[in-house]
Amino acid sequence: MKSFFKFLLLLFLVLVYSSCTKGGKDSLTSLRKIKFNEGWVFQFGEQKLASQIDFDDSSWKAIKIPHDWSIEGPRAKSNPSGSQGGYYPGGIGYYRKTFSYDNRWKNKLVRITFDGVMCNSEVWINGVSLGVHPNGYIGFTYDLTPYLMKETNVLTVKADNSLQPNSRWYTGCGIYRNVWLNVKNKISVAKNGTYVVASDVSHKSAKLTIETKVENTTDHCADIMLISEIYTPDGEQLSKHTTSKPFPEKHISTCKETLIVAEPTLWSLDAPKQYLLVTKLMEGDQLIDAYETPFGIRDMRFETETGFWLNGKNIKIISVR
Repeated sequence: MKSFFKFLLLLFLVLVYSSCTKGGKDSLTSLRKIKFNEGWVFQFGEQKLASQIDFDDSSWKAIKIPHDWSIEGPRAKSNPSGSQGGYYPGGIGYYRKTFSYDNRWKNKLVRITFDGVMCNSEVWINGVSLGVHPNGYIGFTYDLTPYLMKETNVLTVKADNSLQPNSRWYTGCGIYRNVWLNVKNKISVAKNGTYVVASDVSHKSAKLTIETKVENTTDHCADIMLISEIYTPDGEQLSKHTTSKPFPEKHISTCKETLIVAEPTLWSLDAPKQYLLVTKLMEGDQLIDAYETPFGIRDMRFETETGFWLNGKNIKIISVR
């Protein structure tokens, strides 16, 4: 009977440990990229005081990002966008979002990423200008950490697409792509910080080269263990590689690893199977970051006479006009 209770106790402890470990990883990955598209309001035209915290936006239109005010019209031949812009209006528009501070953000980096604002944008947080971004096609990120208040915060975005015509096609206006809140520890995998390349690919084996960029934004050098876990398309752990080294303060360091995958499951058009790289950072016995990177293993090449080859199979690419 005592052995049975010992078994139950051991099973309980294992389950608790597993749930805590999984929960820590899941909470880290869920905070890294939070969709921030809800709760915005919009107003067309110049709003010179809109960046101020106490500005009254109660009469503004409630919208959801992505948003394009231009497509709402009205269309007119007098609009300076001309025929190439579909005679849609340009102009200036403002967006505001009021949001509450989350206690999970304490002692972490909080950044905001705009996938696309058309165009000539300026962003404020609590009345402080974070910067001006002229290009409407390239995403950009700002650090909110130094300016966040413990209760209510206000984001303001100005989008100026009044200089027309500015393109040979319709561009739209405003925050026309997703907005993300990125929350992570001050030592973490950098944004888009993993790079996986498969080479010497065959049905027998493939060589994987993994580059990981670790960002240390603190003012001290830290001893960190970098763990790279590879999982098969079926979810089984294929390999685990660890690197322990000091990461200098205020610096982004790059770690490079190489491994061989035997009898890889190749990505193809008929079966687009993906592996998963799970990158973990440990400081002592504490998991401080977890980052997931899906990737495929395949061999691709072009030949002058025969065209495109994928995994040793000649595939014809048909152009549609």
